[in-house]
Amino acid sequence: MGNSVAARELGDIYQAMVFWKYAIQMFRDSDIGQIGYEYGKVKSFDDIVICYKKEQRFRDTYIDTDYIQVKFHVKQSYKDYTFDTKRYLKEPRFIGVLLGIVYDHQHAIKDKDEHYALSL
Repeated sequence: MGNSVAARELGDIYQAMVFWKYAIQMFRDSDIGQIGYEYGKVKSFDDIVICYKKEQRFRDTYIDTDYIQVKFHVKQSYKDYTFDTKRYLKEPRFIGVLLGIVYDHQHAIKDKDEHYALSL
């Protein structure tokens, strides 16, 4: 399997595992009303969307929707794959791009949906 194909496949598997974590919670006694996978309402924060039955406390406010962008990074070597997401998230270049995306999307949806969170 080519390196880029393997990284993409492993990232998709990780995203699916995060989805199922919330889906399992939905079937228990929880406030989760609906879960979306690759939900197109907010580009770049569309991996998983959680709609709550009632507002949830989030820092100093309340939200009814959580837009989650799942990030997964693989450092590839000739022997195996090293999962290095923690180090990747510390790189200034990546953080700058990521913060730009968050800023753009926060302004794009703030008028459409007052009670939301963007999560990584």
